[in-house]
Amino acid sequence: MTPRRTNVEMDTVSHEHVGRRIDNYLASRLRHAPKSLIYKLLRSGQVRVNGGRVKPHYRLAASDEIRIPPVNAAHPRETSPPRSRLDEMERAILYEDEHFLIVDKPAGLASHAGTGLSYGVIDLARELRPNAPRIDLAHRLDRDTSGCLVLSKHLEALREFHDALRTRTTVKQYRALLQGRLPGDLHVIDAALARTRGEGGEQHAEVSDKGKAACTLIEACSPVGPHSLVELRLVTGRMHQIRSHAEYIGHPVAGDRRYGTEYFNDEMRKLGLNRLFLHAAHLEFTAFNSRFAIDAPMPEALTSVLRTLGGKT
Repeated sequence: MTPRRTNVEMDTVSHEHVGRRIDNYLASRLRHAPKSLIYKLLRSGQVRVNGGRVKPHYRLAASDEIRIPPVNAAHPRETSPPRSRLDEMERAILYEDEHFLIVDKPAGLASHAGTGLSYGVIDLARELRPNAPRIDLAHRLDRDTSGCLVLSKHLEALREFHDALRTRTTVKQYRALLQGRLPGDLHVIDAALARTRGEGGEQHAEVSDKGKAACTLIEACSPVGPHSLVELRLVTGRMHQIRSHAEYIGHPVAGDRRYGTEYFNDEMRKLGLNRLFLHAAHLEFTAFNSRFAIDAPMPEALTSVLRTLGGKT
């Protein structure tokens, strides 16, 4: 059992943590503190940076002085991920070196903890690699999407990956089952997306002239029964981009409860599909003068649906 710290501590931000969000820094610094407590410490001003209050999204600068109050971390079991999830994440590692940890994220597992979620991929990775100086999400996948997800092991690795994203030298390829047969001449979906919030506070992406540029390439399309198995490549990386673009063209992703159709989803459930049929199958990027190319095999939960429909896997 971890005892309660009784003294205020002062941390000076080193180069390794420059650019990191304060909430993520605190999550790794106070390993067994739930995210709700971390946000409470920030809201109440118990955590201060250079003597002042900061928001959770504040990014650390070199030599920032962080005040960390006494925290009761005496009940780690309340927030530690279950052993079964840790074992599952260890088996899901596709590639690891001194720079990156790349995993095949299971569907249903969030990239990070949040409202109603005590842990996500990042929390599992930090538990599995406790001696790593820092582990960060280099990008994100929707909770219901499976496949390639990159985590960085140090600041320079994070910057290298973000440079690859910014210069669009990454290759992100997805496989999805879409409702109906796509037109043979449809190869590009170029439609700006804007973020909105529903009545419950959930975020939604919708096509809008006021949104940010978003482009999805359809690189291959195969008929699977009356529907279409497609290979998609992201040119941009907007929130829910594939799902919103699929809805926009009238061919939503199978199993999509937010952007899909109830009739199609019911049809797919009868075939055994109990998740979103969207999988990040292939990822390429350049970092540290090396080209990384990672593949995540299609999960059995998806290939079994294709077999039932008579398609190729």
